[in-house]
Amino acid sequence: MPNDLKEINDSRIEFLASFVLKTFKLKADKWMKMYVVEENKTMVLEFVEKNEQNLLVFFMNASGTLVISYDYPSQIKSKACYFVKKNKEALSKDLNLREVLIYGDLSYAPVDQLSTILDELLIPIFGNSQNQIQWPKVVSHDINKHIKSLKNKTHVISGQMKGKTQLPIPAGADKISDEHLKMIERLLKIAMIFFFF
Repeated sequence: MPNDLKEINDSRIEFLASFVLKTFKLKADKWMKMYVVEENKTMVLEFVEKNEQNLLVFFMNASGTLVISYDYPSQIKSKACYFVKKNKEALSKDLNLREVLIYGDLSYAPVDQLSTILDELLIPIFGNSQNQIQWPKVVSHDINKHIKSLKNKTHVISGQMKGKTQLPIPAGADKISDEHLKMIERLLKIAMIFFFF
């Protein structure tokens, strides 16, 4: 923990500051500039000391200043980090904050982040037949169906957010090899030749 943060004298605030500084790769003076503003200091203290505030979000604004909010920002240009209380309780100084908080990074493109999590984590884990040995076939089939449906919806929404029309990925598309694609392209070229003659 940077020495500049030790003057805060509150382990809860030091924990938040340390995570924020690591996430954004900032020096302690950025935190201190944000924290000395009375409104920001009040927001941080209300989060740790009051039951009502359950969420605290940090992000950088366009000018490179650390900003704090009780809500997820609707649009940001860089990543954000968040802290959520597992229980709606004040955080006493003797608590282990790693156990009572859920915290992490939030991408500036959350739909793309969800798509990546689906493609690289959930689909390989739940799609692996070795992980489904103990499951009834009905459960296995249902989970795979729902994950693929979520992937398709994420794909379509991602396209809409970028101003593109993206259709759902057809079932079985992941099993098509490059050889099959080349054969389909050749057939389409032949069909186009016959169509124009």
